This record gives sequence, C-alpha cells and structure tokens, in this order.
Amino acid sequence: MRRALAFLLATATTATTAIASADQADKCADDAEAGQSLRDDHKLVDARTRFLSCAQAACPKEVRSDCADFLEETKKLVPSVVFRVHGKDGQDLTNVVVKSGDVVLARTLDGTANDVDPGPYTFRFEAPGLPPKELKILVAEGEQQRIVEISLGDQGAAGPAVPSEAGGGPGPLPWIVGGVGVAGLGAFAVLQGLAASEYGDVEDRCGAAGTCTDDDLDPLRIKYVSSAVSLGVGVACLATATVLFFTLDSSDSVSASPTADGGAYVAFRHRF
Repeated sequence: MRRALAFLLATATTATTAIASADQADKCADDAEAGQSLRDDHKLVDARTRFLSCAQAACPKEVRSDCADFLEETKKLVPSVVFRVHGKDGQDLTNVVVKSGDVVLARTLDGTANDVDPGPYTFRFEAPGLPPKELKILVAEGEQQRIVEISLGDQGAAGPAVPSEAGGGPGPLPWIVGGVGVAGLGAFAVLQGLAASEYGDVEDRCGAAGTCTDDDLDPLRIKYVSSAVSLGVGVACLATATVLFFTLDSSDSVSASPTADGGAYVAFRHRF
C-alpha cells in the first residue's frame, strides 16, 4: 500500500512539474511574440520588459537565446531623457512633478535618465509656488540621455536652454538686413535725384563756358559717389537677407554689442 501511495505521489509530482514547465514555456513564447509586436509598434519600453522576461533561464533554450538577442537590440533603441528645471534664481529644482498627458514620469528630479518610447511629447512641469509650464519636443529612437531643460522662474520665459524639435522660422535678422538694403536703395534714389538736379544747375552756371572749378564740382562728385555706395550696400544687403531668410531658423541667436566709438554691431550665431 505504501509503495502504491509513493508511486501515485511521484506520478502526481511529475505531472505537476510537466504542466508547470509547459505553462512556463508557453509564457516564454508569448512574451517573445508580444515583445516583437511591441518593438515593431515602437513601444520599446514594454518590448524590452517582455524580452527580459523570456530571456530568463527558466525559458526554453531556443526562446531564451532569441529573446537575449532581441533584448540587446531593443536596449540600444530605447531613448531616454533627463529633466532639469530651474527656479526664479536659476537654481536647480528637485521638487518637480513631470507629466506626459495623464502619465506621471517623475515626482522628484534626481538627475537620472527616464526611459521613454520614441515620438512627440508634451511634458508638463509642476513645482510648488511656481506656475506650471509645458514643453513640446520630439524624442528620437536611440537618443540617449537627452537633456530637457526649462525654467519655471518667469511666466513669460521659455527657459535658458530648451531643446527644440524644429526651427520656428528665420527670426528677425533677415528682416533687419533687408531693411538696411531697402534703406540703401532709397538713399541711392534720393542722391541720384539731387545729383541730377545739381548737375543741371552747374551746367547752366559754368559748364557751357567751361569755367567750373573743383569747388563747383566736388559736391556733385560726392553725391554721385555716395549714391553708388548706397546702391552697392542696398543690393548686397538684400542678397544677404534673401540667403539668411532661407538658411536661418529661430534657434539662431542674434545679439548687438557696443563698439568703442559708441556705435554697435550686430552679430549672429547659426547652428548648421
């Protein structure tokens, strides 16, 4: 009788183990299949979790090997962002809640990276005593530890170094340079008109008799030379403005600096 009971117990244990192994094998296969579907849909964070599960030692060798390869490939594709938020005095804030829609990505900031799926995001930053702000960026596949930085210190400020997903237009510089070009052409037209009028007066006064002196002709020469310079400046500035209009975007910075004689020069920095 005892031998019979022991045999039945062993048989039951073996059957239970076999069933458990079969269930584990099925789960591993399901994880491998689901991970590949999630990866193809660019839901890389969830895909990585599935591949990590089916790469465990409890899974069949063939499935485990495939999942290990999938896992390493997916790890390289999962992008991550590091949030940095500044307060009123420019200091780093840690007591900040970061959301994307209804999903809370961080309740405090500690400088570590947050893994996210690739795609467009609208991040919302909330800190006690400061107005919340939102920032739209595009996270690229494989982009690791991207710094996402914003300032909550001023309601109208966009932050000291906010990453931008795309340019927002040529900015003011082409219009400034174009304005200088238009002014140059206007000065050319005015000087040409004055010179033509003065030329008629000089011709009537001394030109026909050939008695004109340098004192008579110098003002006329100055107007013609000045009009030629104005024309050159106008054409050059308009050509430059056209090039800048199609090559600059709003991420280029423009600054004005004083010169030693009390004037100023305009400088710009462009990122190619």
